[in-house]
Amino acid sequence: MGMEKLLVIGGVAAGSKTAAKARRENNNLDIEIVTDELLISYAGCGLPYYVGDVIKEEEELKIVDAASFEELRNIKVSLNTRALSVNPGKKEVRVLDKESGKESVKKYDTLVIATGASAKKPPIKGIEAGNILTLRTVEDSSVMKELAAKTKNAVVIGSGFIGVEVAENLVEMGIKTSLVEMAPQVLPGYDYDVSLFIKNHMEEKGLNVLVNSTVTEFKADKNGNVEKAVINGKEVPADHVVIAVGVKPNTDFLSGSGIELGDTGAVKVDENFRTSVEDIYAAGDCVESVNLITGKPAWVPLGSTANKMGRVLSANKYGKSSDRLAGVLCTMIVKVFDISAAKTWLTEKQALSEGYEIETVIVPGNDTAGYYPGFKEIITKLIVDKASRRVLGGQVFGWGVVDKPIDVLVTAITLKATVDDLAMLDLAYAPPFSNAMASTIASANTLKNKLEGKVAGIHPLEVFKNMDDLYLLDVRTDEEFEEWHIPGSVHIENINLKQRTGEIDRDKKVVVICKRGIRAYNMARLLMAEGFSDVCIMDGGIVYAEPLWNQLQIN
Repeated sequence: MGMEKLLVIGGVAAGSKTAAKARRENNNLDIEIVTDELLISYAGCGLPYYVGDVIKEEEELKIVDAASFEELRNIKVSLNTRALSVNPGKKEVRVLDKESGKESVKKYDTLVIATGASAKKPPIKGIEAGNILTLRTVEDSSVMKELAAKTKNAVVIGSGFIGVEVAENLVEMGIKTSLVEMAPQVLPGYDYDVSLFIKNHMEEKGLNVLVNSTVTEFKADKNGNVEKAVINGKEVPADHVVIAVGVKPNTDFLSGSGIELGDTGAVKVDENFRTSVEDIYAAGDCVESVNLITGKPAWVPLGSTANKMGRVLSANKYGKSSDRLAGVLCTMIVKVFDISAAKTWLTEKQALSEGYEIETVIVPGNDTAGYYPGFKEIITKLIVDKASRRVLGGQVFGWGVVDKPIDVLVTAITLKATVDDLAMLDLAYAPPFSNAMASTIASANTLKNKLEGKVAGIHPLEVFKNMDDLYLLDVRTDEEFEEWHIPGSVHIENINLKQRTGEIDRDKKVVVICKRGIRAYNMARLLMAEGFSDVCIMDGGIVYAEPLWNQLQIN
């Protein structure tokens, strides 16, 4: 009896990880990777930064080459070879050598589908013109980098991570760039208010952001290259266009194989990554996962998830592991010029759509001690279920370190922690690294205060909608108030408030406002002690409200 043949279709993250882990677990396997790309594994998430010359050399994107896979791991690699169909009855995969045009058949005992996802290309008139590109492979990035070096006007369609990162890099290269998004907000995976804050920052950095916008046509020059994009009926100069409207799982070649696709259109697998067909597994961006909170199907094509899938698949299949990847939280982080924005499920919108009764807070803070040189501001939006007090999600964004607090939230959510658990975490503290009460803990305590009725909050967007019915009490200093305030606000500095409570209109809801929320909370408690029955604080303070006000253009 010969060695068991493991055939892996696809490389990059999941395919390469599956094959490498399988080899470490079993040295008697006959392993082959078939990929339709020219590289076995590369850093796809680094491509926008290669375009922008942050990453200088193409070689830096290449994680491992096919030759070393074959020599060091004893894994055969067939590059530039596309899988055309799968025949489970004969345990065969029909493939095409893209260079020679010849078809052949690959046999297997165990098959792993790791074909990933490919960029979508919308049906826009004129989209076949030259210099209209997608960004998915190293080859794509090299072409785009060469073109960007001679570009004056660029249009990026789609404001997901790739679109935002490419647009940022083009702006940093001095290219006049428009970012076009069909949805009402940039970064559609974030909450609307957070996206407004980020959009405001993008525009301050010189990026032209167009939401609720559609490209209906591309117009080419006499050489067949794009020179204009028609956006909302208006012609916009564009000698370089990047399509970044999302990706789709590469599953078309599975038609007729009997391999079941899930509700999301990606391959449906069990907890061991087995498909509906015996001896066929799947991992990576082509695979459907599970929302760790709701238990519903979720498709989240991320390199981090793909690597875990490949490792768990082979560890269970060929080792003695009982590891399980129970689901995903769609944890993401993106750099937007000099701020960063991180998130983990659920967003406020998602939590409400799932039927949760929620409480939220928006708490500005510092990433390190405020007296330590170099501290930077970050803002935390925290979402919990009122009934169970379980943490459901969070978004952390700003100029400082946001990956640490979002990872704390991911851990808390994964372990089904409550806001009370979160508030008591023994997090590392020293002035160069954190506040004594870290931003995560401060946010948890603020949310506890809300849940326990110590103070009510109101979102800035609600304040803006209902200004005529509210008494807006700004308790900052004279200098802060003069710098910027919400029109119609009454200014009484916090140190004078106790003596001037008689000036406040008791017939309206009093909204107490300060820079971040601490003074507002203390003054709201003071007013409640003085007999005011309808008092709240504005969540996020002026730090959060001003960019939102600017975006909504309320004057």
